[in-house]
Amino acid sequence: MEVGKRQFEESERVRQSDPSKAIFLLNQIVHDEELADETDLQLLALESLGFAYNDEGQYDSAIKAVTRLGELALKAQNFDFRVTALLLQGYIYDVQDNYKQAEFYYREGLKLAEGAQDDELISQAYERVSAVQRRQDKYTEALETAQKSVQSLAGSPKTKTYIFALRNLGILEALVGDYNGAIDTLTQSYELSEQRGFQQGVADAVYEIAEVYRKMGNTKLALEYFKLSHEIDVQRNVPLEVANSAFKVGNLSFTEKDYETAQRFC
Repeated sequence: MEVGKRQFEESERVRQSDPSKAIFLLNQIVHDEELADETDLQLLALESLGFAYNDEGQYDSAIKAVTRLGELALKAQNFDFRVTALLLQGYIYDVQDNYKQAEFYYREGLKLAEGAQDDELISQAYERVSAVQRRQDKYTEALETAQKSVQSLAGSPKTKTYIFALRNLGILEALVGDYNGAIDTLTQSYELSEQRGFQQGVADAVYEIAEVYRKMGNTKLALEYFKLSHEIDVQRNVPLEVANSAFKVGNLSFTEKDYETAQRFC
């Protein structure tokens, strides 16, 4: 059991920087007969494996891992992971731009969460539904759903779920032109992330604040926040996000005729 725990901890440490290694470690756990009865560990490993396969674009393998996750959660009567499996399955379709299937699974997860009156899972499900509505340019519907996601946890401890809900709401406020509201909402997300030492939340909030300033035409502030976003991405060692924030800095620097910086980042 201790070996399995160490393998899982190592897989989580490297999942974003070295997903292939994470997949190898997680498969060792889920196929180890000696760990077959360690249900909690198996559930965690299958969830992480679904994300890792998805990040590598191995969508069929991701679906298989998540299907197995849902089956094990049902057998173990683990309600949280039943909802998690549905939301993760929706996410896998979402990243493939299959929005109809994605929304189906998100709403199935929402129904299950509402039936149990679990505010944390309700908020997660609303946030996912809102995000897929946003990607279909249904901004009014998405904004209303995002507000429900935040409101679901308004009287609860401010968890990572709440931070993600705020980020999604801020993005939508910017899309409908409420830039001041978006900055306020994303700043809340940033401050809560900093208080909790949640670096992904910090990175997401800084990047989205930069995007709002870019939309407002405030290139100076947008560039300042994109540079900060890039610094955070480098510290977190997430190659795709490092490349994305570097492109943003380079592109805006070119717009500002700072060709030296533009050449360095592009």
